[in-house]
Amino acid sequence: MGIFAQPGTTVYTLAYHGFRIFAFNFLFSGFATFSSALFTALSNGRISAIISFVRTFGLIVTSLLVLPFLMGMDGVWLAIPIAEFGGMILCIYYVKKYKVKYRYA
Repeated sequence: MGIFAQPGTTVYTLAYHGFRIFAFNFLFSGFATFSSALFTALSNGRISAIISFVRTFGLIVTSLLVLPFLMGMDGVWLAIPIAEFGGMILCIYYVKKYKVKYRYA
């Protein structure tokens, strides 16, 4: 942030606050990426496409449309982490559902 804005400015303060909220995104995004790649490797492109679409379009757009009305600016910052968390829940569902079919642990 210090590259683009000087510490102490309004822009820096807003970006600092937002990044502290947005950073939770990184806790959830890896699982969805791994699950999508897993189903692609198992030749199940349908499930992989569902995971990718829901995660990158469906949940993000829905979160960006709803959360700012409920939470203001923090809702904008939380949209991606909440969408990634929802994508992770979807991935857990599909991984458990297809665990027996593909026999992976």
